[in-house]
Amino acid sequence: MPQSIKLNMEKLEINETTSSSPGQLPRYELEEQLRFYKTELDKKDELIREMTKLTAYVHDNETQRYITGNSGSSEKLDQIRSRVEKLQLTIAENKDIIQEKNCMINELRAENEAIKVDCLTHIQRIEELEHLLEENSRHLRQIKTAEEQYDTALRTLQNDVKAKNEKILQLQSQIRQTISEQKFEEDSKQLQTTTDSLRKSIEDFAALLDCESTPEQCILKLADLLRTHSVYKTQALQKADEVESFQFEQRAARETVLRLSGELNKEQQECQSARAHVQSLQAELQKLQCKNEQTETQNSLLQDRIKQLTEALQAAHRETEAVTKQFSLLAETESKIKPRPTLGNNIGSEKSSSTSSIAEDYSATFKNFL
Repeated sequence: MPQSIKLNMEKLEINETTSSSPGQLPRYELEEQLRFYKTELDKKDELIREMTKLTAYVHDNETQRYITGNSGSSEKLDQIRSRVEKLQLTIAENKDIIQEKNCMINELRAENEAIKVDCLTHIQRIEELEHLLEENSRHLRQIKTAEEQYDTALRTLQNDVKAKNEKILQLQSQIRQTISEQKFEEDSKQLQTTTDSLRKSIEDFAALLDCESTPEQCILKLADLLRTHSVYKTQALQKADEVESFQFEQRAARETVLRLSGELNKEQQECQSARAHVQSLQAELQKLQCKNEQTETQNSLLQDRIKQLTEALQAAHRETEAVTKQFSLLAETESKIKPRPTLGNNIGSEKSSSTSSIAEDYSATFKNFL
């Protein structure tokens, strides 16, 4: 038995020397240490039980020689007890540290949950912003495609104008080279008429566009008008979306108004029922008040009657006391007077005894009545 105690204590000393400060250890190591300390405590309890059994056995059955021989084991037991006390202190400190760590873990969990809620709200906001960004990027892509289409149309128009001008120049050179002067003059006149007609048409077109009567300005003005048309088209689409959202909000508002009106009608019905209940309760209260007033009047009458009866009873009691006193005086006077042994005296004594008995019966009946 002492060898097993020594081995367990050596293990505890090794664990005490190898273990670092509990404030620097992580939670799983603290839990392992706590389990180890619990097992060691159980072992310590078993050792203490065995040692108590051993000491009892020594006190009961062993001789003084065996006790003196085991004095060293008692010193070892003292050392073991001191070490066990130290272990209990360390276990208490570790329990306090573990409780602090658990409190910190609970606080960190609460903070983590709050952070998770904030993250969810931020994620929802980010998703909404991403959705808005996608919509805006889609609108921008549509606008860019429209601008590219308008630019390509302008480029094609400019290229057509350049090609036509080049063709006109080529035709003019060919006309000058091949045709005679008359034909050239006629052709020039025709060209002049065509140019005049073109200028007139360009002037009319410029008047419609409200710009200078030059093809470049007309083309630029037309491009500006197309751009503004695209912008107005996008604005119209946005307004249509806004109108749809407004209509949706109106429908939601109508539904809420209908729901609130239903709730208001329910509350009005409940108020009416409550008022009817209150009126019925008020009527019952009035009835109870009338009954209470009647009972109060009856109580006052009964109290007056009780007072009258008590006064009458007190008067009767006084009368009975006076009568009893008179009868007692008569009895005393009769007893003091020594009558002669005659028939009349016998009759008088019988009368006095009968009167005294009647007085006693009368006083007893009144006392019982009271």
